[in-house]
Amino acid sequence: MRTIALAMASRRRLVLSLALLALATAAALSLLATRSQAGTPSTSEISTLKAQLADAQRDARFWQQLTS
Repeated sequence: MRTIALAMASRRRLVLSLALLALATAAALSLLATRSQAGTPSTSEISTLKAQLADAQRDARFWQQLTS
């Protein structure tokens, strides 16, 4: 009887600790997902990238005319 009671208490502690770990992981992932700026570029970043693309296209046209 005593062995069964000890095993049940140990199992209960394991289940509770796993549940707590899962809850902490979910909370951490949720926090990281809401604070992430990786998927939302700013307007200035987009403007800079557009300017770089325009420069690259202009350079490509220049070199294409030069080599043809």
